[in-house]
Amino acid sequence: MDGNKKVAAFVREMSWETVPPAVRYRARACLLDNLGSTLGGTLAPISRISAGWAAEAWRGDEATILGHGLRATAAGAVFANANAGNALDISDDRLARCGQARCRVGGYDRRGRA
Repeated sequence: MDGNKKVAAFVREMSWETVPPAVRYRARACLLDNLGSTLGGTLAPISRISAGWAAEAWRGDEATILGHGLRATAAGAVFANANAGNALDISDDRLARCGQARCRVGGYDRRGRA
């Protein structure tokens, strides 16, 4: 089995209940950190600009652009919501080592530090 198939099998067989409690705790912390950063970022000018542009450029009703009462295609909402999430540059749960460039994959950050 190649690497892609191994990863796919792992993800397919995984459930929230099989994830260790410490990992679930960190995942929740990262999620809440990101959500808080994104909601706060909706008040920033870049979020208003991105939301308006996304709703116009990616017209649709697939997804919500947070904080602006607008909708767009999924791609448009991702664009606008990602800009809101990064607007304040505060998504950084240092305790969980999550957020921005510090997010760990395989135990190492993007600079190869453990």
